[in-house]
Amino acid sequence: MEQLLEREERKLQPDGPRRGSGRFKKGFIMYLAALAVLILAALAALWVALARYQAGVDAEEAAREAAAALAAEQARDRAALQEALLRFAADSGAETWTDHYMRTPRLETREGVEAAISRLLAQTQAQCYKSEGWSPEQPVYSIYRGERPFARVSMEKRDGSWQPAQVELLLSGGEGGSITVPEGTTVRCGDVVLDADTYAGSPEILCPGGPDPDTLQNPIYGRTYTVSGLLAPPEFVLEQAPAHTVRFGAGCALALTPEQAKPYQDRADALVQALIYYYLRGKDNCMHNMEQAAGLTVRGSQAYETISGSYDGVIWMQSFYVNYRCETVPGDVLIWADNCYSVDVACQAYGSTGQNDKTMDGAYRVFFTDTGEGFGITGLETL
Repeated sequence: MEQLLEREERKLQPDGPRRGSGRFKKGFIMYLAALAVLILAALAALWVALARYQAGVDAEEAAREAAAALAAEQARDRAALQEALLRFAADSGAETWTDHYMRTPRLETREGVEAAISRLLAQTQAQCYKSEGWSPEQPVYSIYRGERPFARVSMEKRDGSWQPAQVELLLSGGEGGSITVPEGTTVRCGDVVLDADTYAGSPEILCPGGPDPDTLQNPIYGRTYTVSGLLAPPEFVLEQAPAHTVRFGAGCALALTPEQAKPYQDRADALVQALIYYYLRGKDNCMHNMEQAAGLTVRGSQAYETISGSYDGVIWMQSFYVNYRCETVPGDVLIWADNCYSVDVACQAYGSTGQNDKTMDGAYRVFFTDTGEGFGITGLETL
């Protein structure tokens, strides 16, 4: 009975050592679980960090490779650009450069420009430099020939290759010229119709010497057009001109019609023939010959005084009448005012004494003015 009670008491007493061991195990397991979670979290964080690092390394390497590839591509592109420019500068001939130069209206003719550029290309080598404002996006170059600026070229990529986009020739030359024309005349030089305000001076009386300008009635006025800095000599063309405009010296002048001019030409021709005969006959019937020539002019005029004055105080020693000949060619009768005309007469004369020869080759300008009784010869100039 006691043993039975003892056993029952034992059963009723708590199992202390067994319960403490269970809690330890449970806590230990929880600790291990937490530690495992921490380790896994650390491993995950490390994995993420390593992945990110590797991604950064890969991205950096890819960026370096892309930059290197881009630099190589840019270097190849620059080399292709320079090669295209140098090839264009070296291989383009005078015709190509002339095409670019003549794309805008020019004062020169195409033929003159091409000839000038041909000479320049034959004498110099092309040198290319980056122009101010050059950029990879807008590559612009200056081409020099010798020490002279020759052209400015901008390049662009078309169909995958570099080609000239705009070509501007920077040439200037030393050629120039002028032309004097009556008022109301339109002058063209090359492709350009010359504007009077830009290329011409003020209107002036055109009469070349001779009569006093104050005596001219309704004188003809004109302008002198001047161009300079050209590659080729200018070629002036009259686009519009008053009726019966003819070439005269370095310009133009109004003239009588051939039918109107004939009487004046005959009289001017007769004067020059008589004057040369007087000079070459010398002492042979000298005064008579002088009077014959002077008698063809208006007494008291400049022409009369010039001819008659050549006799006074002059001792004529020789006579060049052997094989004497004189050829004269009168030109147009030019109009300088309502009361003033002129004729240029070219002459070729020869005479000999038998031992000495004498020639008189040249020209005279004979002026006619209205004296109130019609036109007479009043002026005489040696040209």
